[in-house]
Amino acid sequence: MSVPGWVLGTATGLGLVAGLLIGSIGVGGIILVPILLELPLGGTEDSRVGTAVASCMFSYIFVGLAGGWAYTRQQSVDWPSTAWLLLGVVPGGVAGAMALPYIQALGIKVLLYSLVLLSAIFSLYRTVKLYRSIQDSSSLPGPS
Repeated sequence: MSVPGWVLGTATGLGLVAGLLIGSIGVGGIILVPILLELPLGGTEDSRVGTAVASCMFSYIFVGLAGGWAYTRQQSVDWPSTAWLLLGVVPGGVAGAMALPYIQALGIKVLLYSLVLLSAIFSLYRTVKLYRSIQDSSSLPGPS
């Protein structure tokens, strides 16, 4: 399978942007998979979804190691919380990777895009709520 040069360049640029977002604020992968799903990588819809998800997951290993090393040097990692998180994330990741071949591409896309949408709505709601609480507290009269 021959992939056009512009696709490889686009994937590299998107990887750079996603890596910067993952490393700086912890998100980025959520934008990478949907975009990779739309690149003309060839094959069937199901194989393209599998390739996009697998490629992103594999790249997260290296992003996670690099970011983890940088955050460990800054002493920003809460190790007890991280250990508890890993207890769920690792088996969940294995289960998801094993289930992927049995789920149709449309189902994966609907789930992925729904999660992106719900995440955006929730983040927007929390931001507006925080902004309003700051505005309300700043309009209260201070002690005299």
